[in-house]
Amino acid sequence: MASQELDLDELVENLQTHLVTNMNNNIIAKHPNTIFESEDFNSLTEDVLISIIRLDDLLEEDKIWDYVIQWEKAKNPNLPDLNEWTSDNFLTLKTTLKHCLPHIRYFNFSSEQVVKKLYPYQQLFEPKLLTNPIPSNIITDEHALEISSWIDRKVTRYTETTHMNLNYLLEEVKMVESTREIIGGYSQDRFVFLLKTENLKNSIISRATNFNHAILYRSIYLYLQFGNVLSLHGNLKTGKDSFCGTYYYEKQIRSNTSGFLVEELEVFKVSPKK
Repeated sequence: MASQELDLDELVENLQTHLVTNMNNNIIAKHPNTIFESEDFNSLTEDVLISIIRLDDLLEEDKIWDYVIQWEKAKNPNLPDLNEWTSDNFLTLKTTLKHCLPHIRYFNFSSEQVVKKLYPYQQLFEPKLLTNPIPSNIITDEHALEISSWIDRKVTRYTETTHMNLNYLLEEVKMVESTREIIGGYSQDRFVFLLKTENLKNSIISRATNFNHAILYRSIYLYLQFGNVLSLHGNLKTGKDSFCGTYYYEKQIRSNTSGFLVEELEVFKVSPKK
């Protein structure tokens, strides 16, 4: 009987710990600056820091990176300015952060952020991690990995640049003016997509169901169509003649079928990774 009461007490204690942890995580997720901007942030233990950066949707990932580097430098106050670092200095950093680095979502960095924030610390990483950032103003590395997975018809998204050359990943992407939606298509395998952004939780892919009508291009009339599900007509920046319909593909990628303007257009070539 005493043993049963002890087990029950332990169960209640574990349950209370779980509830408190979840409550704290919810508070941190809603108000991350209360932690990151705190005077006590640099004194956090490693396990607490890891538990924080593992949470989803805290801040932009490059800002989380900045805070992690700040935390590390506080642990090693004798480090010189970055442009004066030696291999030993980088080794010190790598040793201090060895348990933190795997929890950084590098695929969320834009190409500009990779160059600005990660390249100065490239000695911390495996060479393949920072090779060939995506040269795009529209898509992120995460988007590129997702589309690469679609090209290979994988159920789960790639987590690294294992197959496609990320400098030349996809056929065409465009950003819809005012809504900031990112839509595009891959002509070789006949699919179109709407990529996830801050306003869209999950990306949408739609593959052709009728290959006879999957792609139609007439340069003289200035239009390109992926069936009827993505149609680009005329002057993309001045005329609202482009639209997303419903025919010849599995499903719609936009619920709004009215015409739209294209803010920016990028075209890429797909090539196997060498």
